[in-house]
Amino acid sequence: MCYYQGIEHCLRAGLQRFEPGAQGEHKLARGFLPTLTHSRHAIAHADLRRAVAQYLEREQRHVQAWRAELLTHSPYAE
Repeated sequence: MCYYQGIEHCLRAGLQRFEPGAQGEHKLARGFLPTLTHSRHAIAHADLRRAVAQYLEREQRHVQAWRAELLTHSPYAE
């Protein structure tokens, strides 16, 4: 239900796009395709910065694979 108000607002305001937010495979059932998001991190401690960077590299591969899997269930032809 929460998506409908945003979509209605976009239609009334003549907006071209509606972004339903990050995460949630339940969005696929509502017609929204998964999109990648980006973030920036400023970490002063060098060891922690390296550890976070290594984790984010691994996470990025998993997220891309998860998105690719979800897209195989897309209701839209690509």
